[in-house]
Amino acid sequence: MSRARSPLNVRFTHIKRFAVLLVLCTACVAQTVIATVPAASPTQLDLNPFTRLVYVGNSGAGTVDIIDERTNTVVNAISLGGDVEGVAVNPFTSRLYVADGSQELLYVINTRNNQVIATIPLGIQGGFTAIDFLTNRVYVSDFETGVDVVDGTLNQVIAFVPIDAAHEIAINSLTNRIYVAQDGFPGMVTVLDAATNLPIATVSAGGFLTFGVAVNPVTNRIYAGNQFGTVGVIDGNTNTLLTSIPDAGQPAGLVTDPFANRAYVNNVGLNTVDVIDGSTNSVINTVPVGSGPTNSAIDPLHRLLYVGDSRGNAVSVISLP
Repeated sequence: MSRARSPLNVRFTHIKRFAVLLVLCTACVAQTVIATVPAASPTQLDLNPFTRLVYVGNSGAGTVDIIDERTNTVVNAISLGGDVEGVAVNPFTSRLYVADGSQELLYVINTRNNQVIATIPLGIQGGFTAIDFLTNRVYVSDFETGVDVVDGTLNQVIAFVPIDAAHEIAINSLTNRIYVAQDGFPGMVTVLDAATNLPIATVSAGGFLTFGVAVNPVTNRIYAGNQFGTVGVIDGNTNTLLTSIPDAGQPAGLVTDPFANRAYVNNVGLNTVDVIDGSTNSVINTVPVGSGPTNSAIDPLHRLLYVGDSRGNAVSVISLP
């Protein structure tokens, strides 16, 4: 004779079924462009997931546009002049760092009132900018000779690391490692020890002209965007190239989504964002965006991706599953 299940077992069974359906539905939802925000020659983007504000550097206008995620509209703009290249925000200190390539300066801005509170002379032409939240250090590349290291507490340069053709920078605060893309033949990624600011490895990026680099801190995988149509995947534990993923077009900047184990590749050649599944190392989706996507910023908490369309003078907003 069969025994009746208790209400608790029935409820648990329904919960399990709902969880399975939720996972399946989430996997089936595609990334979709939900808005396009005007911007003048966007370069680098960054965002604060707590205030839900996106900062867009505009090289042509010498400004930083501020986009509110809630409305996907520009709510303010910071006028700096010069050639705005790098933009990075520290949500824990309420500081925004903006690299001016033409004047070799790094502006420090209080994001509570959008006022410049310090101007730091760089020894290089300021380019891509990144922040290590744990050490409060800012890293600025010049696209040519190396990387300046700035102390975010002292507001001064404390080191210069010579790296040929230094381009984008990615940081894994959990392992205290800095990754610098080298835009040369062949493409390489230089690994820095954040404690000493010294190179500890130079790894093949699996292609040529490595423009972008991004790290997934959960899997400790590093993704390198090579402009000759590949994305290299590097093991951060061994500093070795695991595979090179074919990605037709011209891969440029990248970001990762640690929650979903995805990498999003700006394909400037095809005007798309290509989605890579980190578990299979394959391109699983392609999202059409505006003209010339080069850099992007991701809000993994609110499932949004902001893509700077450098030739389209706009920012494409993508909803993530």
